[in-house]
Amino acid sequence: MENYRALFAHHVEEKLLDEIRVGVNTGMAIGHDRFKDDIEQLTGRRVKPNKAGRPVGWRKNKIQE
Repeated sequence: MENYRALFAHHVEEKLLDEIRVGVNTGMAIGHDRFKDDIEQLTGRRVKPNKAGRPVGWRKNKIQE
């Protein structure tokens, strides 16, 4: 029980808590971009979110077909 209480002995900044929440909810890694790149390379999985929206030029391909 002492170890559990020790977790709350230190203040954790709200910004860090938000990063942890987003990482857990989205399944994405938290940390610096270099760390994320290393994790992606080691695991072969994406750990950074893609840009939102459709890819650039997606309409050109549809029109030409």
